[in-house]
Amino acid sequence: MGVLPWSPLRNGFLSGAYRRGDAPVDTARSAVVGTPSEEEFVVIEAVAAVADEIGTSSAAVALAWLRTRPG
Repeated sequence: MGVLPWSPLRNGFLSGAYRRGDAPVDTARSAVVGTPSEEEFVVIEAVAAVADEIGTSSAAVALAWLRTRPG
């Protein structure tokens, strides 16, 4: 049996579209889910740093990390 986690990109926060100090990318979605907190920006920036280092997207890094977690 497989496991499908809910919101693996944390409401899009780990998609690479959010940066500290920038306006929200999708204001309609942001109106519903809000914007990242300071604590979430720490994670967003760490994921972005890994993505930049290996030459891929933040979403790919977040999903790859998720796949390594026990189901």
